[in-house]
Amino acid sequence: MTADPFAPDSFGPGPRDDDPFDTAALRAATEAAWRDSPTRLAEDLAVEQDLVTVGYRGRVVVELLQNAADAAAAAGEPGHVAVWHDAAGVHVANTGRPLDRAGVHALSALRVSPKTAGAGQIGRFGVGFAAVLDAATEIEFRSARGGVAFSGARSAEAADGPAPVLRLPYPENATPAAGFASEIVLRDAPVELAEEFAREAADVLLDLPALATVTVDGTEYSRPNLPEGAGPYARWILGADAAFLHSPTRTDEPLTLPVRVVADLPTTADRRRLHPDADVAQAALGYADFVAAQPEPLGLLPP
Repeated sequence: MTADPFAPDSFGPGPRDDDPFDTAALRAATEAAWRDSPTRLAEDLAVEQDLVTVGYRGRVVVELLQNAADAAAAAGEPGHVAVWHDAAGVHVANTGRPLDRAGVHALSALRVSPKTAGAGQIGRFGVGFAAVLDAATEIEFRSARGGVAFSGARSAEAADGPAPVLRLPYPENATPAAGFASEIVLRDAPVELAEEFAREAADVLLDLPALATVTVDGTEYSRPNLPEGAGPYARWILGADAAFLHSPTRTDEPLTLPVRVVADLPTTADRRRLHPDADVAQAALGYADFVAAQPEPLGLLPP
């Protein structure tokens, strides 16, 4: 029988008070795997680098807001995010369900996630958090139940050479900012990252109904009030960017409808392309009725 990676006792004999998620056991298991296999370390490093430089390059804002939306959906409450920059780096705090044991396992594993479609959650591939490495290599994930830290320098020291950053979690006992369930600190991220959140916040909120607001350095952004309709597999938003399909966040799939299409369709793990089995025609089911109900329907037809 295969062990459940999210079972309460899956990390070893049990956590210590100063290491509530028993990250020591996770590090020991990973380091043992690296020692036992001459190629495992190189494989893990290559996978992480591919995720950062190709699959999730430039997606740190989208991925962190999506994770915040998932935390809000899991808690069954409207989500709120705050982003700010100070001497410690860029901070991204969110309300919702705090980090738990299963989440720690997912953060430090490859292609593992406890999230499910039935819970209304989006990030189910277990790789999106790697987007943070496009902005920082020293990361803290503070949460109400305890936290973890990832360090490029400490990982390289443990491996005696180049190593993936997110495979070795360390305990982090700092608490999130007041009023938030979790807070991610990107310690070596530039201030420009906070500015990127400000530029993208209102637009990404259109894709993530579980989030109500994003506040960046004191300025609050909310979802633009645009007309929209919905079919069984998609939402259609008038007056928003319509260059690419969103599923639910922006993909690299070109769009021919003159509205934003936010679809519930399967994608590849990096969310840049539709899965080969996806039926894109489903995104248009009901669209004709939506168009017919608009005051100027001709402008909503494909060119």
